Amino acid sequence: RYTPSDAMGPMKPYSALIRSVKFANDSTFYHGGFGPELDESHAFVLPFALNALTFSYSATSYIKPLANEYKVRLEGFDADWSAWSLDAKRNYTNLPQGHYRFNVRARNIYGQESAAASFAFIIQTPWYNTWWSYTLYALIAAGFVLGVVRLRTRQLHERSRELEKIVQERTARIEEQKNNIEQLSRIGKDITATLSIENIIHTVYENVNTLMDATIFGIGIYNEGTQCLDFPATMEKNQVLPAYSLPLSDANRLAVWCYIQGEDVIIHDYGMDYSNYIRELQPPIAGENPESILYLPLVYNEKVTGVITAQSFRKNAYTAYHLTMLRNLAAYSAIALDNADAYRKLRDVVEDLKATQEKLVTQSKLAALGALTAGIAHEIKNPLNFVNNFAELMIDLVDELREQFLKQQEKFAQDERADIEVILTTLQQNALKVQEHGKRADSIVKSMLQHSRGKAGERQLTDLNAVLAEDINLAYHGMRAQDSSFNAKIETDLDPAVGKLNIIPQDVSRVFLNIISNGFYEAHRKKMEQNGEFTPTLTVSSKNLDQLVEVRIRDNGNGIPEKVREKLFTPFFTTKPTGKGTGLGLSLSFDIIVQQHGGELTFETREGQFAEFIIRLPK
Repeated sequence: RYTPSDAMGPMKPYSALIRSVKFANDSTFYHGGFGPELDESHAFVLPFALNALTFSYSATSYIKPLANEYKVRLEGFDADWSAWSLDAKRNYTNLPQGHYRFNVRARNIYGQESAAASFAFIIQTPWYNTWWSYTLYALIAAGFVLGVVRLRTRQLHERSRELEKIVQERTARIEEQKNNIEQLSRIGKDITATLSIENIIHTVYENVNTLMDATIFGIGIYNEGTQCLDFPATMEKNQVLPAYSLPLSDANRLAVWCYIQGEDVIIHDYGMDYSNYIRELQPPIAGENPESILYLPLVYNEKVTGVITAQSFRKNAYTAYHLTMLRNLAAYSAIALDNADAYRKLRDVVEDLKATQEKLVTQSKLAALGALTAGIAHEIKNPLNFVNNFAELMIDLVDELREQFLKQQEKFAQDERADIEVILTTLQQNALKVQEHGKRADSIVKSMLQHSRGKAGERQLTDLNAVLAEDINLAYHGMRAQDSSFNAKIETDLDPAVGKLNIIPQDVSRVFLNIISNGFYEAHRKKMEQNGEFTPTLTVSSKNLDQLVEVRIRDNGNGIPEKVREKLFTPFFTTKPTGKGTGLGLSLSFDIIVQQHGGELTFETREGQFAEFIIRLPK
């Protein structure tokens, strides 16, 4: 009983009380009381599974009981008493087996401490810490050790067999690699001994499938002129695919990526791995789509000259060993291709030298012929002058004879007068014809002398239309002299406003003569190809432009093939048969018009229909 009126009296002793003990703050198994302290003889025995306890306590000091403080100690677990605290509850978890005594003291607001209250309990030993459990542990450990020994022994036997198998496999692999290296050496000797690109590719393909699965094999060679990778003889399933080229501008081609980057392309699954190199899937230009692809750059003297590829229709067909083999093949192929290219260039040089020699011989003959022509023309000039002079004199004499006849005509009969008039007229007409053709022959001789004696660099005011007309006439008769069957229709449209230009007449005349002769030749050749059912026509026109004079010479022959258009002005290049052309005409014409006169020499053509050369000379 607590009497509040007695609270201010002398302070009396009071007790601390353990009110309850619970299992893990759940089930209460001690409800407290006012009995004696629970000692060892009254200790609670608890199983090890219930080793988490919660202690609640209070004190019989009722002056501001909420201000009472407590300190506790669990003997057998705590080393010392806890600090004073207002908390009236304490939890313990995972207590080990053993004997314990929980003690609690209280302190009121006056600092008066109570006597200690105690609670003794015992936590039993768990089953796995008993003697029989240790015996079981020992038996289990012995069985485990025996099992491990047996398992390890069996594993060692299996490992021994695996090692024997690995040794056998590695021995076989070493033997295979040795054979492959010998095979690779033989391939290298074979391909470096040949000087044909097609033979190199064929030789490598015949042997590469002994080293790896190369259902598709090819070599791409860089073409500097076209900026392409040329694949002349790609092999697929023992078949040669049509030759094709890949422009370097096509960035979505693995071969182009390999060449530009100078790095290997390694693809094990085309549908999955292509994005490591290109943005989009591309269908093959020839053949079928592979699954595994290797592209390696061909490098010689630190320069990438092309690519080599091996491809398979199986996924994951290539290993690092296959890559090494292909690298070795790439090294041999690069050397062989460089040798083949050097041999090709040497052969071309030899052929060019032979052709140049033949052309020089021809030029020498032509020079001699030119000198001979000049001599002949000079010798013809003298008797031709007599013919022309006497033709003119004969015309004058006929006129004088007619005057004398008219004075004496009364002396003749009517029929006699008529006969004499006919004779005089015929004689006069014949003399005129002789004079006309004499002048024509004289013009031809003058042109011949002009070409044989003309000196370069001497500019003079020249009637361009007159030069054109004279060159047309000279070229026509020159063709007639070479081939009596030659005949052509000539159409001219010469603008009188062209007037005179300050040019080197002999050189410009050579240009006109060369182009007109070529036009006659091509038109006549077309006629011969069509068995005469064609009319060769040459159209020549001149036109006065603002700052230029334009001359167009057009023939209706077969035109200029596209494959030779770039080489048309190259020295010694000709499409005519041997002995028919020197290959210098258009080259010299280009130099004369462009270099000497600052003009333009171009052409327009349509294959099978016409070729038209356009000459523009500045005024």
